[in-house]
This record gives sequence, structure tokens and C-alpha cells, in this order.
Amino acid sequence: NSEEYDSRKETGFNGIKNLGATCYLNSLLQVLFTLGDFRKSVFAMELPAENDYDRIPFALQKVFYELQNGATPVKTKRLTKSFGWDSSDAFTQQDLHELNRLLCSHLEEAMKKQNAKNKISELFEGKLVNFIQCVNIDYTSTRDEA
Repeated sequence: NSEEYDSRKETGFNGIKNLGATCYLNSLLQVLFTLGDFRKSVFAMELPAENDYDRIPFALQKVFYELQNGATPVKTKRLTKSFGWDSSDAFTQQDLHELNRLLCSHLEEAMKKQNAKNKISELFEGKLVNFIQCVNIDYTSTRDEA
């Protein structure tokens, strides 16, 4: 019986309640939460002013707090509301990459004000290198891509 399953007791982690078709969001949140430096950066953000409680950075901070400390599956309604979604959007599959980009851009903006302006890009930075090696002659070429 899923009602009796205690994910915290069984796995050491708290689960996230599916609000309809939000399993992709829940997966993203769980992956980001397990990244220690990302989680620390989210927790390090100063609590917002009273009128900022419905903004994405604070809503994510609250979800992470509940994932870490809660005893029941976390509800993400405040977070999805901060995306501008209404209840019908929770039943529509969204684009995961676009959602991650939205989340990270809002976090970067919030962190700019707190002397951590490049933290998100430092965590997720990548570099593409074009590498060519000839089989018949001793020649290799590398070029960094933008």
C-alpha cells in the first residue's frame, strides 16, 4: 500500500507529491536536491522580503527545506504557482529543459544580489572541444567551440 510507504524511513529521502503530470518536475527537483553544492547555494540565499514569498527562488528554497526536514511527501504547489502555472498546467507535461532553464535563470538573478552571481553557471558549466585525429598520419587538431 503506497499510503503506508515511508520513503524517509526506507531510503533516507523524502518524496515529492505528484500534482497531476508533474513527475518530470519532481525528477528535476530530486536531482538538483542531491547536488550538494547546488543545494547549499539554494539554502544560502537570504530569505526574501515579505512580498517575495511567491517567487521561484524562495519557493524552491522551501521545497528543498521540506525535502531535507519533512516527514511527509513534499507538495510543490507554491513552486508551480511561482512559475505562473494554474492548476490545469499541473496536468500538462512541460518541457524539462525549458523548466530547468527557467529555474536556473531565476536563481542566478536572485544570487546576483548576494555576491554569488556566477554560482549556477559555475556548477553547470561545460566546454565543447572539436577533436580530430588522423589514422594514417601523425596529426591531431583540437578547437574549442563557443
